Amino acid sequence: MTNNYNQRNEIALRILLLLSIIDEPKTVDVIATFDLIITYGKYFQLSNSNLHGENPYYLAELTSRRILINNAIKFLVRNNFIQIYTTNNGFSYKINKKGISYVNKANSSYSKEYKMIVLNLKKYLKDYTDEQIVEKVSLMRRK
Repeated sequence: MTNNYNQRNEIALRILLLLSIIDEPKTVDVIATFDLIITYGKYFQLSNSNLHGENPYYLAELTSRRILINNAIKFLVRNNFIQIYTTNNGFSYKINKKGISYVNKANSSYSKEYKMIVLNLKKYLKDYTDEQIVEKVSLMRRK
């Protein structure tokens, strides 16, 4: 999972794009799960194509993606793009003004497509809790 799609800066941008639209604190597990769903949006009926191409083993990426997301979050916290919150579920992260300012400058076609899929995910999520979504994807991995 160390291809062009999963470098720290690219992952950090995806986290900022996600948090700018979701706009509430999320844990590493939730961010990693949502990011997997977004980048493979076609498999979840959220887009017509997958941002990261076809991969029949995409669910296997979740474990390593959590590690990469965690490292990118540390970078974002150190550089003051996101805030840390302590919740009943551990640490959660939310984008701040500096992060929003950065996202507003992200105008690549990839960023626009990612944000569109996040909006589709947000509509889908209205019927589920974060825990239900994480569990659903975890169960898919076990099949």
